Amino acid sequence: MSIVIGRSLGIPRYSPICTDCARLIGFRRCQAFDAEIPLAIWLVGHATNN
Repeated sequence: MSIVIGRSLGIPRYSPICTDCARLIGFRRCQAFDAEIPLAIWLVGHATNN
């Protein structure tokens, strides 16, 4: 089960790819990216990813 932030947006709170990464510093925040982690990366492994 995944927790979704804002059902209208459909963005899951946790990412199978990013959750265990040492560079993750918050929701869609990572030391490797200046802004947010791109959705294409964040959503990898989720059923909502097309």
